[in-house]
Amino acid sequence: MTPAAIATPTKESPLLFEGLTWREFKAVEQLLDRPGYRLSFLDGVLEIRRMPGEPHETVKKRIAALLELYLLMAGFDFTPKSGLCERETPKELGYKDSHF
Repeated sequence: MTPAAIATPTKESPLLFEGLTWREFKAVEQLLDRPGYRLSFLDGVLEIRRMPGEPHETVKKRIAALLELYLLMAGFDFTPKSGLCERETPKELGYKDSHF
């Protein structure tokens, strides 16, 4: 019996741009408004990442479903959330995965 080979996913490094203003970030955000890319901005640093693919999303949703089931069975009061996270000040902007 031969062992099966497991493919190792390649991890791409994000692109980082330092010294940007909030206005510059918003301009770049409009230009890169395309599926498949995630922008984050914190303390003048813009980070551009490729979005994780289907395997990541499948695992993320399964973990979230298991956690939600556990919280329900344990009697915790919780609210599942996900999506854009923008602060009151233009200091940081990013996207979160599901969270509780």
